[in-house]
Amino acid sequence: MKYIKGFDTALSKLEKLFLITSLTTMVVLAFVQVILRNFFSTGLLWVDELTRHLVLWVGFVAACIAAHEGRHINIDVLARKLSGRSKAFVEIIINFASFSICLFLLKASWRFVSVEMEFGERAGSLPLPVWVLEIIFPITFILISFRFGLRGLENLFKLVSESKS
Repeated sequence: MKYIKGFDTALSKLEKLFLITSLTTMVVLAFVQVILRNFFSTGLLWVDELTRHLVLWVGFVAACIAAHEGRHINIDVLARKLSGRSKAFVEIIINFASFSICLFLLKASWRFVSVEMEFGERAGSLPLPVWVLEIIFPITFILISFRFGLRGLENLFKLVSESKS
């Protein structure tokens, strides 16, 4: 479990690096686009489209980081009212339910990307197929599923070890 947690932490650092790089790129590209449009009456066609897709990527990668840090949106009305073993048990159920939902979304997003691959449509002014820009959906659902599953297993092992002692 120690190695898996280490892998998860390293992955989170890579995600944060990606966020910093993407946000910086978006700000610089938007600034350049404004300068080009206002002072030179021109612009780069691909900047607006790339920025839109980067916003999507940033949002999904940020969701991965939120899942890693346990700062994602959750409905914990029941868990807040409980304590001890019953709270731990409810948290296990919540994590495994979230894991299952993310696996379902992973399957749906993979189907979506597969259809896009089949059609082979190009991404407007970008020299890429659309599916390359949408591959972030299944990737992030894999990561979020992994994190909910990991947290569920951690809570389960913790609950089992507490009951043995």
